[in-house]
Amino acid sequence: MTEGTQLSSRQAHALFDILTSHATLTEIESLKYTKIIATFGPPLQPQPSSDDKPSSPLLRILLRSFILDLPGFRNVTAQFWTDSVLPLAKALDNSNLSESYDKASVGIRRTLSTAIASIVESVSRGRLGGYPKKSLRQDSLYDQANPEHVVRAWDDFLQRIIYGDLLDKMFVKAAETDRLSDHESVVQAAHQYALIMLASLLHYNLIVSPRGQSIISLLNRVHRLAPYFLIKQTLKVGNAASMLSGMTQLVLAKMNLSTLTSWFGGQVSDSGMNLLQQIISQVLSTENIELRKRVKQIEQSKDVPQKSQLDLLREYSFKSADEQQKIRKDSGTSLSCIADVQF
Repeated sequence: MTEGTQLSSRQAHALFDILTSHATLTEIESLKYTKIIATFGPPLQPQPSSDDKPSSPLLRILLRSFILDLPGFRNVTAQFWTDSVLPLAKALDNSNLSESYDKASVGIRRTLSTAIASIVESVSRGRLGGYPKKSLRQDSLYDQANPEHVVRAWDDFLQRIIYGDLLDKMFVKAAETDRLSDHESVVQAAHQYALIMLASLLHYNLIVSPRGQSIISLLNRVHRLAPYFLIKQTLKVGNAASMLSGMTQLVLAKMNLSTLTSWFGGQVSDSGMNLLQQIISQVLSTENIELRKRVKQIEQSKDVPQKSQLDLLREYSFKSADEQQKIRKDSGTSLSCIADVQF
């Protein structure tokens, strides 16, 4: 592009999408490094000095805009973030989890993180770029069987939510009836659009993705861990702040015999894992089992590597995170496998 040349509106929009996507993916991927967590800034750490630049500025904007102002989170003490959330994030980074590159295949964590990143990317784009205002179409009828109508309804739905009073009308109607068919046509068509997008996301991750069956198995295990009765009772709380606080305590509470006996005056024990820790443990244990199976398959295959090569691969798994990252970088640059780099 020559000096003085201006981008057209379409080119600027495309460039904004590319930069937003790159920034979002880069910040999410960088969370695996301990130094990024250590310099994340508020709410995980105190406000840095003017000379220190916190890492992950985009994620911090989203956290401050959509999470910290929610009822139940706005009154959370700084000690909760520094004593509970920060140690958990550091522990995950220090565990030196394997990467898809090491396994030569896309793992469950990579599949799920990519799906989450696509959602975060859309939210980031809306938070930074806003939504262009157009003329509002009132009282339009939309055919849910017509794809063009459904797409147009979603745009009209967002326009009336952001720049109109549709959100207030939806709350009033929801208090009167629990049937979707009683809402306006634009709400019904927008619901159809959201349903299709969610179904597409699930279809790709559970059906098209080669890790689909593993993800379903993992979801089944999490499903068996979820205390649905307690969740149902907590969601019945009328006060939004109390409800979110109760859900947070439910996720972080340790469900063991000591927890029950403490309710009757027994001695409180710090043993056991809370629900969040159990879910993380299930994910990591599943990955360990898959890696052991893969090692066994390699050792029993016809084209089994030499013993010296297998020993080098085992040594690689015990190296520090910095050493492994250097090997990955060298391996990717030279287009050779880890064993070749070691030799």
